[in-house]
Amino acid sequence: MGVMLHLLGDLMTHMKFKPLWPIRNNEIAWHWSYSDGEIANKGFFTLGAIAFLHMFLLRQVL
Repeated sequence: MGVMLHLLGDLMTHMKFKPLWPIRNNEIAWHWSYSDGEIANKGFFTLGAIAFLHMFLLRQVL
């Protein structure tokens, strides 16, 4: 799950990369944010922290 979400985050940047290498050689990027964009990085960090805490607390209840 973490690897897939990291690849999704990389897709949103301006830097092209090959997410399906060696199966396919296509370079892609969605150009939504720069990789050093403060708003995007803080936003994704916050979402990740909330998701982690949610799963941790849910695990404690079950």
